[in-house]
Amino acid sequence: MTINATLLTEEIVDFIQRYRFGLKISLNGPPEVQDYFRPFQTGRGSYEVTERKVKMLMKKRRSVSARPTLTHSNLAINDRVEFFEKLGFTRVGFGIATGKSFQKSDYDLTEKDLNTVLKEDDIAAEDIFQRISQGRRVIYNPFDDCVRDIHQRHKTRIRCGLGRGCRTVSINGEFYPCHRFVGMEKYIIGDISSGIDKGKVFDMLRNYYRTKDACRGCWAKHICGGACPWYVAHEDGSFRYPDRAHCNSVRASLEQSIWFYQEIKSRFPDYFKMLVSEESPAPVKQAEDVGKNSHSGESTRSRTVKTL
Repeated sequence: MTINATLLTEEIVDFIQRYRFGLKISLNGPPEVQDYFRPFQTGRGSYEVTERKVKMLMKKRRSVSARPTLTHSNLAINDRVEFFEKLGFTRVGFGIATGKSFQKSDYDLTEKDLNTVLKEDDIAAEDIFQRISQGRRVIYNPFDDCVRDIHQRHKTRIRCGLGRGCRTVSINGEFYPCHRFVGMEKYIIGDISSGIDKGKVFDMLRNYYRTKDACRGCWAKHICGGACPWYVAHEDGSFRYPDRAHCNSVRASLEQSIWFYQEIKSRFPDYFKMLVSEESPAPVKQAEDVGKNSHSGESTRSRTVKTL
C-alpha cells in the first residue's frame, strides 16, 4: 500500500502494524523538492508534516520504504537515495513520470532524461558493489527484479495484474483495472453492487495484447512483458503501440541489468544467491562473509523495468 503519510495517527499506525500491511511512503525528496511537487490543496508545503508522521511510523516499524517519483526536473537518483537513507528509510524504489505513449507533459521524462537515468543507475551499481563489500545495507537496487527474471528464465506476458490480481475501487464504487485508470470511463470493469464483469476484463486484455504485435521481433519481449497498459491506453477504450523512445530505454535498461547480473554473480556469489532466491535478499551481509567468495577489483533500475 502506497501512502503519503500525512494523515497517519498513532491509532492508524497501530492498525497497520497489527494487520501487517506492506507500506511505501510517497515522498519525493527534501523540503524544496517535496513542497514544490506535493503541496497541500492550500498551497502549503507538505514536507514538514510528512517527515513528522514518517518518524512516528519508524518508531514502531523496523523497515520503511520510500517511493519517490522521477520527473523531468527531478532526476538526481543517487542524491535522493542518500537523503532517504539519512532520514531512516530502509528501501527506496523510484517511479517515473512517463505520461502516455502518445501524449507527454512538461513533467514527463524525455528520451535524454531516460539516458540520464541509465547513467545514474551505473553509479548506483558501483555503490551496491561497495556496500556489499563493506557489509552495509543496500537500500536501492534497481536491478533486483530483473536479475531474478533472468536467473529463473521467467517469461513475462504482462508485467502487472491488470484487472485480475490488481483492481481499484473509485469513490463512486466503480471498479477499474488499476489506480491509473480511475476516471477513464471506457475502462470501468464493474462496481461494488454487481461485481466484476469478466467479459469486460477479457475484452480489455484482448485489446491490450494486440499492441504486442509490435514486439514480435524484439529480443527483450519475454523479460519486458510489454508496455504498461495505462501508458498505451486511449480515452476511447483502445490501446496504442508504445513509442520508440520507450522501447529503446527498456532494451537499454535490460542490457544494463544483464551486465549487473554477471557482475554480481561473479564478484559476490553469496549475495547473488540471496538475490535470486524466492525471498528478497537480506538487507545487509557481514563484509567478511560476503568477501570470502568474492572477487576484488573495480568495474564500471528493484529493476522492474522503470519505464513501464
